[in-house]
Amino acid sequence: YGSFDKVREAFRQFVENVPFYGFGVMCIDHPEVQALVSRIEDRRVITYGENAQADVRFTNHRMDGPTSEFDVVIRDRKTRGQSTISGLRLPMPG
Repeated sequence: YGSFDKVREAFRQFVENVPFYGFGVMCIDHPEVQALVSRIEDRRVITYGENAQADVRFTNHRMDGPTSEFDVVIRDRKTRGQSTISGLRLPMPG
């Protein structure tokens, strides 16, 4: 790509080329992605991560030996409501 600006623009174009019936999924924990999400036009974007602005956010992360346990909060942008899935476990640390 030659520069980070060109990488950024290529990714924006990639997301904006998703068909109208699809959506882009982006981790909003990084400032570059936060800025990019606000520039995406005419495509649905679902965000995830630890950031409080994420549509799908993990919270209460805790380690239990070789497993990770956490909750997932799903935010509805239209109704401004949210639902929580509690106590998810992954058989791996981190």
